[in-house]
Amino acid sequence: MKLQRDLTTPEELKTFADPVRMLLLRLLIGREATLTQLSRHLGLKPNLVHYHLKKLLDLDLVTVVRRDEEGKHYRATAMNVGFDPDMRFTPDADPTALPPERPPEPESQEGVSVHQTALALTDDGLAALEAELVAVIERHRAGAGEGARLRAVTVALVTPPDPPGG
Repeated sequence: MKLQRDLTTPEELKTFADPVRMLLLRLLIGREATLTQLSRHLGLKPNLVHYHLKKLLDLDLVTVVRRDEEGKHYRATAMNVGFDPDMRFTPDADPTALPPERPPEPESQEGVSVHQTALALTDDGLAALEAELVAVIERHRAGAGEGARLRAVTVALVTPPDPPGG
């Protein structure tokens, strides 16, 4: 599973921006499920869920991981969905009109631990770091013992776009 799938066109963004599709994707990030299971979970008719799954398949956000007597088993292809910040919605759009992005400052909340580190990586280094993060996440996901206290953790790898002319 990839860390992120970026939507690159306004049409892709419009197709994805449906509450049922977003929920289906969220459900399929951490598990695989059949059309019947998804329909029952959401309380929607199978033909409606199939319609939305087809749209997610067309966007390469969901894939069929196996088939058996229960049917096709679907799973998300990426853990996150992003979009190209330089996406042009009109021919007159100028993606260089804004100043460069700066990472947000970590928010301080009681009981919340925030760690932020800035790195400068080559494309190969970034790919290697992403692969390592996926492996670490999968190792920890598999290692959660029964009855263990689970905590929600968010890991974000933010890669700002190259500056104009860079």
